Amino acid sequence: MNTHKFTFLAVLFAFLAVTAAWGQNVTTVADFNARVAAYATATSDVEIVVGTNLTLTSLVTIPANANGKTLTIRSANSEEPVVLKRGVSGNLFTVSGGATLVLENIIIDGDKDGEFVDGGGSLVRVVQTWTGGTYIYGTLIMKDGAVVRNNSVTTNDGGGGVLVSSGGTFAMNGGSITGNSELSRKKSILS
Repeated sequence: MNTHKFTFLAVLFAFLAVTAAWGQNVTTVADFNARVAAYATATSDVEIVVGTNLTLTSLVTIPANANGKTLTIRSANSEEPVVLKRGVSGNLFTVSGGATLVLENIIIDGDKDGEFVDGGGSLVRVVQTWTGGTYIYGTLIMKDGAVVRNNSVTTNDGGGGVLVSSGGTFAMNGGSITGNSELSRKKSILS
C-alpha cells in the first residue's frame, strides 16, 4: 500500500510541476518547442508567452488540433516585443491543416542581413493537409504588435514573409509584414 501512495504522490507532484510551468514565460527553445507540440492534444486554447529573444534552431510545425483550439504566441511584455529569429533554413513556421496560429506582440525575424541571406523558405507558411478523404486547412491570424520581417528567399519555391497555400486562411487584424523578398513573387505576402 505504501508503494501505491508513493506512486500517487509522485504523479501528483509531477502534474503540479507541469501545470505550474504552463503559467511561466518561455525562456528556452526547448520549452518553446515542447509547448508547441503539446498544442496538438489541447482541449482548450493555448497561449505561449515568450519572455526573452530566442533563435529558433529547428523548424517549427504547428500541429493540427482535433479539438478546434487556437494557439497564440505572444511576448510577455507588449511594450517590448521579443524576437523569434531564424536559426535554420526552410519554412520557419508551418501552420498545419487543422491548426490555428495567432501571432500577437511578437517579432518573427528572418535574419536576412545576418547569417541567412537566403532563408530557404517563408517565415510563416500556412498549408493544407489531406486527411480522412478531404483537405483540412491551416489558419494564421496576425494581431497588433505582430511583425513578420527580414526574410529573403532566392530560390523559386515561394516564400518571403507569409505563404498561404490554396484554401488556407490568413487574417491580418494588425501588425506588419515588412522587409521580405523572394524570387518567384507569385504566392507570398512580402511587404
